[in-house]
Amino acid sequence: MYFSKFVGIALALVLGPLSAHGETVTGELTADNHFMINLSYGSGNTSTVVQTLGGWTSVEDISFDIDTARLGTCSVQILAWDNPQSMVNRAGGLIGYLTGNAGTVATGSSIITLHETGQSASGFATLTTSDFETWIAASTNPATSVLPMLVPPNPTSPWVPLSFSNPPSNLTWIWDRPFPLFGNDEILSFVIPCAALVTDTPPTPFDEDHFSCYKPIKLQEPSEKVELKIEDQFGEGTIVLGDPVLHCNPSRKRHNGAEFGIENKERHLVCYEIIKQSPVYPPAVEIENQIGTSIYAFDQDREMFCVPSSKEEM
Repeated sequence: MYFSKFVGIALALVLGPLSAHGETVTGELTADNHFMINLSYGSGNTSTVVQTLGGWTSVEDISFDIDTARLGTCSVQILAWDNPQSMVNRAGGLIGYLTGNAGTVATGSSIITLHETGQSASGFATLTTSDFETWIAASTNPATSVLPMLVPPNPTSPWVPLSFSNPPSNLTWIWDRPFPLFGNDEILSFVIPCAALVTDTPPTPFDEDHFSCYKPIKLQEPSEKVELKIEDQFGEGTIVLGDPVLHCNPSRKRHNGAEFGIENKERHLVCYEIIKQSPVYPPAVEIENQIGTSIYAFDQDREMFCVPSSKEEM
């Protein structure tokens, strides 16, 4: 016979989100001659989401995710730099667009700001993540005006045609100088606020884990009686817990041709009998879920209290 050891890890009023909300950003970009994309959630919290890409003769497809739970401190930093092959210093340029569920930002937009990094681009055919992180703080200098180098509506590089699949109408090359052949040989940071690209779309209640529950039939020893003060959407009060009466496992479900997976296989629920409590006066409610819609009322007693728990099979 198998038994499970339940370990309560928290007493919670409401089960919070299982993971951070994320939205995908896609787009097309190219630069003279190289670029990479860093996602920053504030000082000391950055990650490189697109590694170094190069070649202003081709357009690169871009895709990465933004954590919408941290939009207040989030920015997309696109780094562009040249790899000089002559005595003439050239400033890196950038052209392209990014699209999220909040809309599209193209390089002709005033939303994009240019920050001078002070990092020389000379000799950088590629950058590693560690190289990037050593100087990214320099891009917090005050933003300067981005001076667009205007091009025809079907964007064309100063040297070669570029093929975008569906370019926005305001797409232009942008540089730190009005003309690319005369400027500082410097890595440039073009910054877009994450909130200009994505907006938070909290999951519906249906997106969380489902649970199947089992009734314990044998206990090693009676549970210690625990008194709690709780508050939920029907009221607040004091309860005293008895023994566990249900054990619930996260469950995979197939229903009406759709499959709903398990977000957190480590989190189980253990529900305890309430042996003493103050009354509550909940209203009638209408509930909706993937099984259907129901209307019901309640009595004045809470039936049980469920605690997120870990499980170890014995």
